Amino acid sequence: MENNLEATINKISYEIVNNKIINASEINKMLGVLATDGAYAWWIYTNVKIGSNTVKLMRIILCEDIIKNIFKNILENLKNENTDYFLCKENSENEKDVLESFEKFFLLLSADLHQLLFFKDVLERILIYARYHAKAMEDLK
Repeated sequence: MENNLEATINKISYEIVNNKIINASEINKMLGVLATDGAYAWWIYTNVKIGSNTVKLMRIILCEDIIKNIFKNILENLKNENTDYFLCKENSENEKDVLESFEKFFLLLSADLHQLLFFKDVLERILIYARYHAKAMEDLK
């Protein structure tokens, strides 16, 4: 199961909703920004709208092994820039530094069109599944 991208996307989307990192309304708005303006706009919007939950959200998305392996070269480039690969460490240093590293991730991501589009597709799928999980949880109440 660890090599199954679809199952990983489902797991990530469930964690996002179950840990109350973003709600259904925010998910819909994020999907709109992502579809209309792309991954970098999504990053900017998310960082502003959910504040400190941005770090939690990005860690859930990028720290799954299969996702890390897909974007390994970008994360390795961050490591080479002395950001020390702390993106996935739970209690890592200061939040501002972590957010700056995610910002660098998006800048490096934008340099490779194929990876950028793939990331956008993965992120879109995560948000769509999260919307279904949020709806299902609302229906169970």
